[in-house]
Amino acid sequence: MGFLTPWFLAGAAAVGLPIFVHLLQQYQQTPVKFSSLMFFEKRTQSSVKHRRLKHLLLFALRCLFILLLVLAFARPYISTSGAVSLTSAKTVVFALDNSLSMRRGGAFAKAKQQALAEIARLGDADRGQVVTFGGPAKLVTDMTGDKQTLRAAVSAIEPGDDASSYAEIARVLRSTSEGYKTNVDAHIFTDLQKSSLPASFADLRLNDGTRLNVHNVGEGFIPNWTIEAVDAPRRVFDTKKVRTLATIASWGGDMATRTVSLVANGKTVETKQVKITPGGRAVAEFLTLDVPPG
Repeated sequence: MGFLTPWFLAGAAAVGLPIFVHLLQQYQQTPVKFSSLMFFEKRTQSSVKHRRLKHLLLFALRCLFILLLVLAFARPYISTSGAVSLTSAKTVVFALDNSLSMRRGGAFAKAKQQALAEIARLGDADRGQVVTFGGPAKLVTDMTGDKQTLRAAVSAIEPGDDASSYAEIARVLRSTSEGYKTNVDAHIFTDLQKSSLPASFADLRLNDGTRLNVHNVGEGFIPNWTIEAVDAPRRVFDTKKVRTLATIASWGGDMATRTVSLVANGKTVETKQVKITPGGRAVAEFLTLDVPPG
């Protein structure tokens, strides 16, 4: 709670200044004519006990000015994470994983379909924002209550070629919570790749009041093969003496035969088939490369 900041409490003490100014006014009495004062004892009249507040409206305005000045510098606030919301309106983030792995099967189409269904559930007072995190997180829309804008943004997203990052979407959610000073409902549509996890668990931290809804659009375990490395010459002097090696790795599944092609300048030069054991590796060797020397 911002009202408890030390600077604010110290500044509030300045309200005593108008009180002091008003008490400085000396008590004045209308002189009364008297024949002689020779028989009266001379003494100093105390003005302290006669001091009293005058011009109460002016006094109140001065105190109010001091309080407003203190509030302007202290900027007090009440944290919404611990307060009861006075409205049922929600702030929602729709985050789509558009990484390379989402191209597999119908994962990305499924993610879009589920995102559109969640947008349809928004209330009239709710607002939402579309974000992608296939690589660096990108804000596709501003925070808006226009469902048509949100639906159009989701429909226009295409899968990319990068790896997704859960640290990136966590950063966006923290920024949204702090920027709008409100609770956030986050709907994450992803295929839950382990490679998307950051090295440090602290990078996944979310602010209090952020509710995470993870929609798994993956299809369970699917065998995967990848080109792990390519060893090719940097320069070609004789196209008949070129040797190119491609290492293909298996990430699960049964024994399989994979087709590997060498493509140069958009043209398929040579094609080989290799057998790969589960979790193993195989090398495809290409002995020709149809490119100009150099």
